[in-house]
Amino acid sequence: MGIKLPRIIVSIDSKDDSSSTTGKFSILSIGFGIHQAWIYAAMFGASSIFQSGAIISLPDNTQFQFMPATLVFLISIIVFGICLLFASFTDQKFLRFYVSKRVLVGSAILTSLATLAVFAANTNSTLGWVALMFAGFGTGVGSASLLLYWGTAFSRHSAATIVINTATAIVIAVAIYSAILHWIPSPFSGIVTALLPLVELIFLWHLTPIPYSIRHEVPIFNALAVKRWPFVVRFGIPVLFFGFALGSLRSISMQVVLPLSDITSQLVVWVAAGIAMILTLIMIFTTSKERHWDLLFRSLIPFIVIAILAIPFLRIGDSLLVNLLLLVGFMCFEALMWIFFGELSQGFRLSPIFVFGLGRGMLALGSLL
Repeated sequence: MGIKLPRIIVSIDSKDDSSSTTGKFSILSIGFGIHQAWIYAAMFGASSIFQSGAIISLPDNTQFQFMPATLVFLISIIVFGICLLFASFTDQKFLRFYVSKRVLVGSAILTSLATLAVFAANTNSTLGWVALMFAGFGTGVGSASLLLYWGTAFSRHSAATIVINTATAIVIAVAIYSAILHWIPSPFSGIVTALLPLVELIFLWHLTPIPYSIRHEVPIFNALAVKRWPFVVRFGIPVLFFGFALGSLRSISMQVVLPLSDITSQLVVWVAAGIAMILTLIMIFTTSKERHWDLLFRSLIPFIVIAILAIPFLRIGDSLLVNLLLLVGFMCFEALMWIFFGELSQGFRLSPIFVFGLGRGMLALGSLL
């Protein structure tokens, strides 16, 4: 039984017919929003959501509380980045594996089980160490695989559709993460987080067609060949620096601003989500098909720069304006990078596994720094 949503089409026509843009809302926004919400909750909000800790004794008999979720996150993001970079350079060699629906189901189950394993992770027992390693490696491998399926799903659509659904997905992700963080008590919040990959599987199953090799048909999309190393230098290295900036905004937004539980701070979150969504969607009116992603960067980068410059002022106190700037910049930045990868793959007929694998892999490494 298929998932059906009201058909909403956004169409912008200018005097020049060649610059008309049409985009459609679809289940892409809901499914990808759930995936991003899992990333925010399982990675950046794990310490609050899972609340699993261990008391570590030092040789001088002093003790401190260690949060295994922090180590899980460190292992996960390293494994996540390595898996994506590996996939980017082996996309055509292992293409059947990367587009298999069996792998899709296995990835969702692995991610869900590995998320649950965070509850058992501690450093006081062998079983705890095994659970910790499984949680780190499992979430890294599973989420990397799921992300490639989402990248492929988005790349099948027009540029305007990518923009619309990405902007909506980021708002949905922040809303779900905020609800898990503030409205669902632990340990139920951790259980809900672990179930998110299984929920997104429902959407991905409908968005992932049966491979052409199984249907014995000729594919309608053949990825163009690309000189990999020159592309890595010109594309991967700049994205690495973007990842450093995005990681800063993401960690502060997810771990400092969003956990604030007072009503005023929560109102700021929703206002920021609305502003970020409007700013991203408004780009549809100001860009053309020929230079779409180029103008997206030129239009949104100033907002992102203002947000990054606002980071030092976060120490001054509870500044609602600073929080607002940080959240708007973060959500615009998050949406911008996904849109960029999607349009690069769709517009230039590049393999989405190669583009998203390399792009998100470099972003992960930059965020790790």
